[in-house]
Amino acid sequence: QTCGGSCVGAVFGVLLCLGGSVLLWYNEGVAVRTARSLDEAMKHLSSAGLADSAEGALVHASGRVTAQVLRDDQFGLAPLEAVSLERVVEVRQWKESSRKHTRTVGPDNLKETTTTYTYEQVWSTSAISSSRFHKPGHENPHFDDALAAATSAAGYEVRAARWASDNVRVDGILLHQALRSQLSRSQLARPPAGGAHGMRAVGDHLYSPGCAPPSAVGCARLSWKHVPPPPRASVVGARRGDGIAAWPSSQPGYEVALLAYGARGAVEMLSDAQSENTMLTWLKRGGGWLLLVVGWSLILGPAKLLASYIPLLGRLVGCALAVVGLSVASGQALVIVAVAWIYYRPLLAAVLLALGVVCAGAGVFGVARPRENAPNLKAP
Repeated sequence: QTCGGSCVGAVFGVLLCLGGSVLLWYNEGVAVRTARSLDEAMKHLSSAGLADSAEGALVHASGRVTAQVLRDDQFGLAPLEAVSLERVVEVRQWKESSRKHTRTVGPDNLKETTTTYTYEQVWSTSAISSSRFHKPGHENPHFDDALAAATSAAGYEVRAARWASDNVRVDGILLHQALRSQLSRSQLARPPAGGAHGMRAVGDHLYSPGCAPPSAVGCARLSWKHVPPPPRASVVGARRGDGIAAWPSSQPGYEVALLAYGARGAVEMLSDAQSENTMLTWLKRGGGWLLLVVGWSLILGPAKLLASYIPLLGRLVGCALAVVGLSVASGQALVIVAVAWIYYRPLLAAVLLALGVVCAGAGVFGVARPRENAPNLKAP
C-alpha cells in the first residue's frame, strides 16, 4: 500500500464517519417517532366495527380480499382478478463482470492487484451500456432500438405497461392506496398459449418474432407479473367513508396503515409493528456503527503504514491502532445515540453518553499511556 493510497483512504474514512454519524442520528429520530405513533395507535384503537365507528377513528377489519379484473388485450392475455398487473419487457444484452486478485510481490511485500473481466448474455429490463466494457466484441444495441425492432416485427408496440385496481376490498371494505400498496406478493402469469402477433410463447415468456431460445443479443421478450388478492387479509387504519385509509398520528408526518396476510388481530398487528421497528432500528444502528469502524480504520491507515516499516513493532502498533479505532468508533456511536435521545429520553441518554465517553477515552488513553510510560533507552 502506497502513502498516497493511504492518505486517500483516510479522506474516504472521514466521509464514512460523517455518513455513519448522519445515519445514526436520523435513525434514532425515526425510531422514536414510529414507536410513539404505534403506542398512540394502541390507545386510540376502536373496538367497534367500521359501521359503528366515527369518521377518522382507528379501526380494524379482517376478511376475504377482492379486486378488479385486469387484462392486457393487446397481447391476448387471459383476464385476471388482481391488485396489479405488469407487462415486463426485457432485452438480451451482454453484461460485464470483474474479479480482482491481490498478491504480495517483491522483497518489500508490495501488493499487486490484477483484474479479470468476464462476459455473459443476460435478459435485462434496462439498458446495459457496453461503451465502457474493457474488451471489444461485446457490443450491445441501444435498448430503444431493440424494442423498435421487436415492435416492427410484431406489428404492435412492444413496451412495458402497468395496470392497478382501485377497487380492492377486505370483507367488502374499500382499501385506500396506503393499504393497497402493501399487497405485493406477485406471481408470473402465463402468456397466451398460442402466442400473439407472430411472437412465440415459451414457458412464462413471449418472445419477439425470430427470437425464441436460443436468443441472440438484441432480442426482446415479454412476461407478465400480477398480484393476486390473497384469500384473507387484515388491516388497521382510519375510517374514511366506507373505506379504510392511513391514520395520522400526532407525530408530524407519521401515519399508521397496517396490512397483514391472513386473519390477525389489531393488537397483534400493532405489537408486530413495534417489534419490526425495534429490529430495523438495531440493524441501522449496527450499520452506522460499522461505517464508523471502517472509517476510523481508514483514518488510522497512514499511521499503520508508517509503523509497518518497523519490522517487529509494526504489527504491535497495527493491532493497537485497530483497538483504538474500534473503541473510538464505539464511543462515537454511543455519544451520537445519546445526544439524539436527550430530547426523547433524558435518563437513558445520560447513561449512553457516559458509556460513550468511557469508550472513546479508553481508546485515546490506551495510545497515550504507553507513550508516557515508555522506558528511556540509551544507545550503548
